[in-house]
Amino acid sequence: MTQIVLLTNGNYFAAKIAKPLFSHPAIELAGIVIVTGDYKGKSGLASYKELLKATALPYLIYKVASTLGLSFLSRMLGKKPLTVRRLAQEFQVPAFETVKVNSPESVAFVEAHQPDILLSISCPQRIRKKLLSIPKKTSINIHSSLLPAYAGLAPYFWVLANGETRTGTTVHEMIEEIDKGRILAQRETKIPKGISAFSLFQTLADKGSEALVEAILNPASMGAKEPASYYSHPTKGAYRALRRNGHCLVRLSELIKAAKG
Repeated sequence: MTQIVLLTNGNYFAAKIAKPLFSHPAIELAGIVIVTGDYKGKSGLASYKELLKATALPYLIYKVASTLGLSFLSRMLGKKPLTVRRLAQEFQVPAFETVKVNSPESVAFVEAHQPDILLSISCPQRIRKKLLSIPKKTSINIHSSLLPAYAGLAPYFWVLANGETRTGTTVHEMIEEIDKGRILAQRETKIPKGISAFSLFQTLADKGSEALVEAILNPASMGAKEPASYYSHPTKGAYRALRRNGHCLVRLSELIKAAKG
């Protein structure tokens, strides 16, 4: 059985991707590190203030809606929000919470569980060499684009802003450079007209679960099929382009459906 330690921000999308791993007969989640800090190590309200400095206001509102808003709606509907922490509790997987993924405490937690694979799902911070060197086999990451295209931040946003008709998800080996490393598995999907960023990310999360299990149990070395590109935080201009292309960030009906589970 493959032993895995997961590094994650623990949000809805991370939980959606990771959920099949909790019950897979050939995979054991030995431990989970939930990273509450952003890429600068800030958490809570401070992280949203930092994000506002770097991105367009509509995108910040979307991030709040898809995290705090979704959690609030779930509770209003009498449901438990889908999070990695909830899954860890239900499946009795040890979980450790930290503001900084590379902290000595985080490193010690991972070392104590001696994983075959170190897995990153929506980890908000760069994972350094000390952590990457711990697993017996390898360290892998899942990214919601067809790498090396759309490396970086919010690929589900940028493909809509740029008018793409197809995208996908990639599982790759981790090195210290962001979204680099040998590609192990990919899944492709068409982008429907008028789809929201939230709904596209849901689709990519489902595709990602499939690719992740494949990469863990039957990894393959795949050549890059797409031209390399990198994107940072969504901008006002890119948001306007997304809207001109007939898309939106999220619909209330989608949040309610997700909250209902």
